[in-house]
Amino acid sequence: MLATRFLSLLGAAAVSAMAATYVVATRPDFTTASFEVGGPMLPYLSERAAKAVGIEGAHLNYGLTLMQRNSVWVAPELGNYPVEPETIANILSALAAMTRLEAKTNNPDWYGFIRVGGDEAPTDKRGIRMTVSAAEGEILGDLIVGRASGSIGYSDFGGTFVRAPSEDRSWLVQGGVDIPSSRADWFGQILSLPGVDLSSITVLRGDEVMLDVRKSAVGGASTYKFVSVSPEIAPAGVAVENQGIKSLAQAVVSVNFDDVRSREGLQVPLDARKVRFLTKGGLSLEATLVPADGKIWTLFDASAASESSATNLATTIAARVDRWAFLLEQRKTTLLATPLESLVAAPSLEVPLKTNDP
Repeated sequence: MLATRFLSLLGAAAVSAMAATYVVATRPDFTTASFEVGGPMLPYLSERAAKAVGIEGAHLNYGLTLMQRNSVWVAPELGNYPVEPETIANILSALAAMTRLEAKTNNPDWYGFIRVGGDEAPTDKRGIRMTVSAAEGEILGDLIVGRASGSIGYSDFGGTFVRAPSEDRSWLVQGGVDIPSSRADWFGQILSLPGVDLSSITVLRGDEVMLDVRKSAVGGASTYKFVSVSPEIAPAGVAVENQGIKSLAQAVVSVNFDDVRSREGLQVPLDARKVRFLTKGGLSLEATLVPADGKIWTLFDASAASESSATNLATTIAARVDRWAFLLEQRKTTLLATPLESLVAAPSLEVPLKTNDP
């Protein structure tokens, strides 16, 4: 059975009941009497940080549960999508390194000034609760992280106001912890294909190619030309609306997501919009738009021929996209859904010269 440990970011009262589901068993004595100025704020975590292998909780405007499975950090409620390991390591390291400098207020009416209020406090006075647990619910540390101190200019490490949830006394500690401001920031960028690297773009309706364009260099400038275009869209001989195609290419530059889920259970419509991007190095990336639950999800599929120089890149991207569906930033989804007619240049209108009747 997989041993799990949890680090909780608790910023809402609703999380308290959820956290209780996980945090059971051993709780060390975190009374202020056990604290000594100059010692670690979380002594158990400082000694045993390597035993923390999970994160669970909420940070004001988002909820999050993270666990370590087979040495990989994942988000179970997000289809077990992998988390940036560096983010986890930095947070655990920062918490473990916090050192007590000075005891502060124990008056709940003053908590709001240093943002160490608990779940019962208004949002603008509440801190971020962080509970680090080891196997079978053993708690390594439980802390409400408040605002940064502006009065420790002499310290390269800065200072932060904190409070143990079970105690009234707050503390000023040396050090700080950088908690991502949004849920997506825990996971990093999905992929990025700069427009300069693209060689062709194909738009499909299901398996039917609606238009296919290829990049060519003309006079030092890159433009796209049609390889094919469906007669449903435009007659033969029309030109590409290059600005529209270049805008479409921006859909795969610096791609982040607002939400992610497993692909399992998603039904891809037979006429789904698909956009296939091919790079000069031979990477093929296909984006498929799938409506579900009142949202438009995007499936990405990356591949490259075995002899291609893009094989490693394809493998890297595939590991981040193959099993998941993404709710992209609205701007990216809108670009992928660009109307086909806007990718075709309007025909030029020739106005006949007027002549005088004899």
